[in-house]
This record gives sequence, structure tokens and C-alpha cells, in this order.
Amino acid sequence: CHTFDKGGQNRVGPNLWGVVGRERASEQGFNYTAAMKSHPGKWTFEELDKFLTNPRQDIPGTAMTFAGIQRDNQRADVIAYLRTLSDNPVPLPKVAQSPENPKSDAKGGDANGDAKGDSNSDAKGGDTKNDTKGGDTKGAAKGGDTKGGAKAGDKGGAKAGDKGGDTKGGAK
Repeated sequence: CHTFDKGGQNRVGPNLWGVVGRERASEQGFNYTAAMKSHPGKWTFEELDKFLTNPRQDIPGTAMTFAGIQRDNQRADVIAYLRTLSDNPVPLPKVAQSPENPKSDAKGGDANGDAKGDSNSDAKGGDTKNDTKGGDTKGAAKGGDTKGGAKAGDKGGAKAGDKGGDTKGGAK
């Protein structure tokens, strides 16, 4: 239905080179429906996401017979691909950092929960208190959970031979 190359022909649908950030209904030589022409504005990431979810619901009267993409991750992949079809791709939007998912915690872990440690913290997986995220009262790594415990042998976790680890795999 569409072509994707620079200077490509219009077919049943318009050529999609440079579509991200382009004004709607603006591809030269394509006969857009009145419905599409009546929706001014640019094809932003958000607008493409709405349209690709269900084109006929987003723009009633569109000639696009495509049913839409229901899965968020698949739509995101399509939009990311469309973004690459440009000599100067539109910058990706910044992702807001949520308070529930800080980049680091007080124990020196990163956003994935991997214990990293720093010069102010000698505990890589546990602390000298009863740490419910992977440590015991001696600071040994106990296996942790999916949000922040250090596991012996995990990437970033406390393990024997690592800086700060003891020979038994416990966090010092």
C-alpha cells in the first residue's frame, strides 16, 4: 500500500519517507480523503500512535483499510521504524523519570536494582541491618528479589572475587 524510500511513488497510500513530523495530508501527488484533509497538524509520535491503533476510529472516513495495531510494543516498533525514514529523524521524546523508579537508591543500586556500591556504602547486596531486599543481619547476599537484591553471581551482584565481595559470595 505504501512505499518507504526517499522520492518513492505514492500507491494506494502515500509514500511514508519523512512521515514523522510531516504535516498530515501533505505528500505531493497523493489524493487524500476529505476526512484526512480535515485533520490538520503534524504526524507526531502521539498522533501516529493514535492513528495506528485504529485508523478508522481516529479519523472516521479515512480510506486506510488497515485494522490497526493493538499491541503497544508493536506500534512503538512501527513508529520507531517510520522515524528512521528521514534524512534528519525527529528526536525521540524524553522519558519522564517516575518517583517509583528512581535511577539510584540509597544503597547504591541502579534503576534495574543491580547493587553497585560506592565509596560511601560498603554493602553490595545487604546492609548491617535487616535488609529485606537481599541481605541478612551480616550483610550476605541472600538472593534478593526482582527489584533490588544482590544475588551471588548476578551481573552487578555481590560475588566472590568482585571488589568488595568475600570468598563465599557474601556482600561485605
